Amino acid sequence: MFTTYVSDVSALKGLYKVLCALGIFPMVEKSPVRNAQLVVFSVFNVVNLVYVPWEFAKTIGFLNATIKEILAFATNQGILTLLNLICFYGIVTKRKSWKLFFELLDELSRGEYSRDVRVAKKVAVYSVILLITLLIYVCEFILLPSAVQINVYFVMWIFNYIQALSIVLFAIEALEIFKNRYITLNLNITDIFYSKTLNQTQLNSNLQNVKNTIIRLHQNLKLLGEILGKMVFVMFVWTFITILMFFNLFLFISQNEMYYNSVMKGFIMSGLLCSELAIVVVIMIFSCDKVENQGEDLIRTCVYIQAKMGDENAMTLIKLLKELKPKFSAAGFFDVNQKIIPTIFSNLSTYLIIILQFKFSSL
Repeated sequence: MFTTYVSDVSALKGLYKVLCALGIFPMVEKSPVRNAQLVVFSVFNVVNLVYVPWEFAKTIGFLNATIKEILAFATNQGILTLLNLICFYGIVTKRKSWKLFFELLDELSRGEYSRDVRVAKKVAVYSVILLITLLIYVCEFILLPSAVQINVYFVMWIFNYIQALSIVLFAIEALEIFKNRYITLNLNITDIFYSKTLNQTQLNSNLQNVKNTIIRLHQNLKLLGEILGKMVFVMFVWTFITILMFFNLFLFISQNEMYYNSVMKGFIMSGLLCSELAIVVVIMIFSCDKVENQGEDLIRTCVYIQAKMGDENAMTLIKLLKELKPKFSAAGFFDVNQKIIPTIFSNLSTYLIIILQFKFSSL
């Protein structure tokens, strides 16, 4: 296993099957197992919708929380519940979309477009992320025994958190495949135009294959955005709110030193979870950006070839690439490009300033 290589698409399919078991994605083929998945996660969602609010209300009453704290935690829990419902909706309605997605991906992975990855490396990365997440919660249970209890609510919270992380990890892996396909396509286009051994028939055939590949890449990326768009968007919003709650806890500790010892452990645990979420989200953003950049590089390559050779075929490819270039917008992963990073940090800074103003005005 540690020296085994498989195609990157096979690795993605393996991850997909694992996430099917977690109730995130639907099983593509009809089977008794798929029916069992629907039943199990139907029950899970009913319990999630009934038990979690009840347990949440009981916990809030026990802690004697303020209105502001209730709203913050209710929003946080509500977003996770919404994400869970979106996943279940996808299990029921998105089976055909996922089947088409993998069929198109298989077509993009034949011949020179095939790329192998090491199984052990992929398994190790996913295992480390999962272990870190579980370790944080175990440490939280050990360090904060009075605040954390092992019950159905705690288990569901961990499960929902792992679901959220898994969605983004899957998207990152899929985007890595698309980035590599654009790189290979760029090399193929260069080889075709600079080749001195191709006759006109072979040239036309190769260029048609290039056009078909561009169209399939566009269709597959669009399909991925339609399937995962809402999930990724909710995940981003949840991360944003979680980070704001962490800032709020930080300000509370800094202004109330009497609670330092009792709250500090929870602050550290919250910081670790926020860091994990932030890292995964930033990687996701950069993954989208890399795919977009490869699409732009492909256009620049064709522009250079057309300017140097004056080839009309290159001009045709330029028009096609500009029309079908990768872009993550509203219905998909919303507008993800180089401007998104400063925008996120700008918004975080703005909300932090607002929180600071309210904090100091109340002193």
